[in-house]
Amino acid sequence: MDATKRIEASTKNMSYFWGNIESLKQQYPDQWVAIHDGKVIASSSNYPRLIRKVYAQYGKMAGVFFIEFVHKGAIPPRILALAS
Repeated sequence: MDATKRIEASTKNMSYFWGNIESLKQQYPDQWVAIHDGKVIASSSNYPRLIRKVYAQYGKMAGVFFIEFVHKGAIPPRILALAS
């Protein structure tokens, strides 16, 4: 995947997260979520467990995963992205 496509995929996943933050807070309070192609593909309250879930399900497929913690309250300004 070239750099332009990675940026587009990353933007799509971040946009999904921020555009759906209120429903994510209700569905996944205080959990990490992995977003791929604009949808939640895995969640866990434990970050290493989430990473294991993603790779168990998807392997090292080409693509961009956006991973962020869904806080019940205010969200601190921190963004993590994982690209495979």
